[in-house]
Amino acid sequence: HLFCFSPSRVATQQLQDAIPAEQCCLEHVESGDGISFLENHPSRHAESFNAASFLQRLTTDRLGRMVLYSESLPSTQTFLQTFLEGYGDGLVCIADRQTAGKGRGTNVWESPFGSLSFSFKVNISKGETLPCFQYLVTLAFVKSIVDVPAFQGKDLKIKWPNDIYGDQLKIGGVLCSSSYNMESRQFEVITGIGINVTNRLPTTCLQKVLGIHDGPKKEDLLAGFFNTLEPMLETFRTEGFTPFLSLYLEHWMHSGQKVEVLEEDNTTTALVIQGLSSWIFTGCRRRQF
Repeated sequence: HLFCFSPSRVATQQLQDAIPAEQCCLEHVESGDGISFLENHPSRHAESFNAASFLQRLTTDRLGRMVLYSESLPSTQTFLQTFLEGYGDGLVCIADRQTAGKGRGTNVWESPFGSLSFSFKVNISKGETLPCFQYLVTLAFVKSIVDVPAFQGKDLKIKWPNDIYGDQLKIGGVLCSSSYNMESRQFEVITGIGINVTNRLPTTCLQKVLGIHDGPKKEDLLAGFFNTLEPMLETFRTEGFTPFLSLYLEHWMHSGQKVEVLEEDNTTTALVIQGLSSWIFTGCRRRQF
């Protein structure tokens, strides 16, 4: 069962028409009608996502303005890819739990209660910028947290290319997939993000990294992320990732790291990571002995 928080029943119906009836029931909820929604669904889990509270904190024009919410889905990423291709620039799909969350490759991301799991859609016209979109999204999420005065100086870092680490442990990750729409002549990018917010297993969580005992609220995190990403995305669409490269390097965890590269002749070369090249590959220099 999915709930669609939208200011328009017409938009909700368009989504319903795209989803086979046997897959799910899509119920429309007016964006500002969150109180009655909560009253009519009192059995929800204590850590269930509050879409109405999220929308109240949102300041964007497009990102996150239409919300698909379910207590449980196999995967928000798979759902958008399978049923809603061509629909909803800015649409976000949120699930309290994922039973088959997607990671990179064949990896599975565990998504118990206490985590924030969502996927969203954006359209991008310049194909050459697509490889860098995952960096932009990861940077926006980290930036949206560390820019909060109470959280400045916390150990929240980016592990290249798109993992989020806290206290040297992974607490989240970003997964992007794209397809080309011949009608709009744009690339449809679906981005999935999973963050351990209050669940301290299987690794650690944002609550512990930030050193707080209550919160942070998932609704605040998601609204802060979209509020941060939207203006960054407008710049990215016209100028690419270059304006954000120095900020990305400020928040990543690799500068000065020592690595060894296996050469074709099976020998190893010691290198020190310096940054990212213009092609956004890791830039290294040979280590001096």
